[in-house]
Amino acid sequence: MSDRTVIVGMNNPLSEDPRAALLPYPRRSAGWNLWRMANEVCGVSRAEFRRSFEFVNLCDDRLWCPIAARAKYDALESAWAGRRVALLGRAVLGVLWLAAPPYDLRWRAGRPYLWCSLPHPSGLCREYNDEKLRLAVGLRLEQEMSRAAE
Repeated sequence: MSDRTVIVGMNNPLSEDPRAALLPYPRRSAGWNLWRMANEVCGVSRAEFRRSFEFVNLCDDRLWCPIAARAKYDALESAWAGRRVALLGRAVLGVLWLAAPPYDLRWRAGRPYLWCSLPHPSGLCREYNDEKLRLAVGLRLEQEMSRAAE
């Protein structure tokens, strides 16, 4: 079993290939924005960032579909038992029927895994206009990269 933190996003509008989930390119994509927050804190390369986490989108289609996302989650949930899972955005939280306050970077129990919620790193998410939030997310990512390296 991997000890890497799982980062769960929505879908990739650029590719239906699951291996492309949250890639740190092209510029300004969700994966690139996520990597940039980590890079600003600890100078991590894109390759090292990719190796430090397991990235999954709940929908493999280019368009978001909550029904397909829930079906994929149901198939993956048991594989994440005992791991840490970072959930990106309100849509992902909604599909998992989580009524937690959005964007709580603390690890929570109550699932077969520990989880936290982060704002979705798309360019549409206004919460990231807050410099303190970007720094906090970058620090959380750095902590998880350090755990994976141990």
